[in-house]
Amino acid sequence: MRSTHRATGGQARRRGFAFSPAPVSFSNPKMKVHAMSFRVAVLEFNQETNTFSKLKTGFRDFEACHYFVGAEIESHCRGTNSEIGGFIDCCDRYDWQPVYTVAARAEPGGRIEEAMRQRFVADLQSALEGERLDGVFIVFHGAMCTETADDAQIQLLEVVRGIVGHDLPIAATFDLHANSTPE
Repeated sequence: MRSTHRATGGQARRRGFAFSPAPVSFSNPKMKVHAMSFRVAVLEFNQETNTFSKLKTGFRDFEACHYFVGAEIESHCRGTNSEIGGFIDCCDRYDWQPVYTVAARAEPGGRIEEAMRQRFVADLQSALEGERLDGVFIVFHGAMCTETADDAQIQLLEVVRGIVGHDLPIAATFDLHANSTPE
């Protein structure tokens, strides 16, 4: 994208700015941006719950869509048009160090079984154990319920905060029709 306003070299020097002769595009995904290297954990717990369904969503339902741990996340999500694919692109562009934890996605269904939630939490705790992090990126749906909580996102955020502490930045994505509680 070219700028429609261009200062001449003399005007730029008087204002204290120096312009390169070639326009710079900040939307070029191949352009490396030099920044401080951050270690950012990524995780996904994503399912749209239908609370009217009597059928529960278990591990086999997640496995049928995807349940990746550690390096499997990068090998399956790199180059995809997904939140994690975009995260990987940003890590490459900004020279961040990704910490791959757990990525679990299931098709819409009933409440998530408690055994499934506990498995996810155990895998997450194992992946984050002893990690020094600068931030956490979470992919949610926003309308996910478990057998023990109507807002599974808050339930998981409490677990993550318990692991990484209250001072670490956490960023999360949600579907456009998320049903979140005020917490």
